[in-house]
Amino acid sequence: MSDILILLVLFLFNGVFAMSEMAIAASRRARLQPLADEGSRAAKTALELAESPTRFLSTVQLFITIISIIQGLFGGQAFAGGIADFITANIPALESVAEPIGYATIVLLIAYFSLVIGELVPKRLALQSPERIAMLIARPMRILERIVTPLVWLLSRSTNLILRLLGVSASDEGSVTQIEVMAMLEEGVNTGVFEEGEQDMVAAVFRLDEQRISSLITPRTEMVWLDLNDTREANIAKMKDDSYSSYPVGRGNVDNIVGIAQAKDLLGQWMQTGELNIEAAMTAPVFVPESATVAGAIRMFKKEGVHTILVLSEYGGIEGLVRMHDVIEQIFGNLEEDETPQVRALENPATQTLDGQYALTKFMEQYPDFDLPEDESGKYETVAGFIMARLRKVPEVGETFDYEGLHFNVLTMDGVRIDSIQVDIIKPTKESQDEQS
Repeated sequence: MSDILILLVLFLFNGVFAMSEMAIAASRRARLQPLADEGSRAAKTALELAESPTRFLSTVQLFITIISIIQGLFGGQAFAGGIADFITANIPALESVAEPIGYATIVLLIAYFSLVIGELVPKRLALQSPERIAMLIARPMRILERIVTPLVWLLSRSTNLILRLLGVSASDEGSVTQIEVMAMLEEGVNTGVFEEGEQDMVAAVFRLDEQRISSLITPRTEMVWLDLNDTREANIAKMKDDSYSSYPVGRGNVDNIVGIAQAKDLLGQWMQTGELNIEAAMTAPVFVPESATVAGAIRMFKKEGVHTILVLSEYGGIEGLVRMHDVIEQIFGNLEEDETPQVRALENPATQTLDGQYALTKFMEQYPDFDLPEDESGKYETVAGFIMARLRKVPEVGETFDYEGLHFNVLTMDGVRIDSIQVDIIKPTKESQDEQS
């Protein structure tokens, strides 16, 4: 009975080390760090163990190996003989192989209980509450690590040497990818920790570093700008008709922008003096190339302290402008409650109308099967741009074409600009086919 108890204790010790290993590996720094900042020594020690995994894992594996060796030797000595005697007494035909059968039987039993009690159950428990268990075992593990420091040093150096020979650097151990962050957010939405809108906002932020600034542009044909060559009354009329917080200021034409005037400065000037001196109120314009990313534009907004930047084409002409408001809407969604939506579903769920300036990135999210030719990637940012590229001309109302299982129909035009289109699904998408199967 005492032999069984000793073996059970060995299984439990093995389980403690296996549980410690899994708890430290599965713990999230984002949960431990606030506790460490509040003064928890256990959380701080758990973070230290996670940040130096080679030393910690060497300690754990050293003790697990020692326990496994003791289990095998003790179990074989304590139980194999008894099993052999039982076989000899009850099955005389197997007397010659009774001892090997005894050892084989005890090895299989020890392996089974070692896996279940010493590995699988403890690791499942660790996954249930990794941070809590990590804090419980962190300080005892740190003490054991110090006791066997010489052996841990040898194992750590040997491990690092082999990793260097394999071309693996230490920096590869703790990196967190964007995909992992989004997977955790999705898991949080499914469990109710996060709202779906929060997930959408984070996804939008991740896209900013890849999304070109031209996807948010107000094109030059729709820019409202003040002309120093116009009369005061003409410029006031522009501001009355289209109210913005700031206005580009040009001289003669839109490609000759010389400044940016804030509406509040113009209003203050008018209230104090009764005059409108646009040139005196304006500040220097800020320009970015159309190839700049949205993240780059945000850095420019912060650096220059402006809310409007002008976008230049590769030839130096004005392509349009982007306001800070446009960037904010890209992250938080439409902020104008009374604005007509850019997408409107019709009675048929496979049909919808879109604004011609609807962003191509959002369109591709709605239609996962839709894909652009490789040679056209990055050449346009809106659905209107895609349509013109397909038709190779400025379309007329009623022109249609099919592409990637979608039917495009130009509904209305505003001069030479595509105002609205209708999109119909003309063949099942991959997702719908999967659902039917």
